[in-house]
Amino acid sequence: MQNLARAQVPFFERVYPCTALNPTTHFIDVAGGLGCASHLLAHKFTEAPFVVQDYPFIVKIAKKHCPDNLKTRVSFQAHDMLLPPPEIDRDVYPIVVFLLKIILHDHCDEECKVILKNLLSFMGKDDRILVIDTVIPEVGGSLSSSFSDIIQLSMFGSGHRTMKEFLNLFHDCGVELVVDTFSGAADAEFDGMMVFDIRLL
Repeated sequence: MQNLARAQVPFFERVYPCTALNPTTHFIDVAGGLGCASHLLAHKFTEAPFVVQDYPFIVKIAKKHCPDNLKTRVSFQAHDMLLPPPEIDRDVYPIVVFLLKIILHDHCDEECKVILKNLLSFMGKDDRILVIDTVIPEVGGSLSSSFSDIIQLSMFGSGHRTMKEFLNLFHDCGVELVVDTFSGAADAEFDGMMVFDIRLL
């Protein structure tokens, strides 16, 4: 997971206009595991608070792995992402960004819609969901992505999605959305990875 985070964060910083985000944005790392990606992003967004959400047994372990110099800004919260997100004090945290990093490909369309609808129902006009995931072409694709797709199908009954499938999934959530995309296609190191920036219209 640490190696995966080390790949996701440099990719995100390279392709996404991070300066467009408010420096005090409240980041919620949905199903964030040990919080490795949040630890790295906390060095980029030095004023921002982070909450890493995951199952209780993971949160218990994650707390022990949080660097001492980040413990005032990175906190951990037991939460099942298939349930509505816990309330946040909007007077303290007026702007929220939900991070979904390599999460949706582990879930079928119906579960993805539940996850997304839960977050969208919580969002205001200045909030956003940032989805970092692998996007496969309509035809062809690399051997590694095809092999990974087979593994996802056998383990979770899900798999990688095409751009069209991702956009259909987002726009099938029952609310009008603005979805911007940021691709790593020009960089062989990050080929296939993409950031989807999702906001309410």
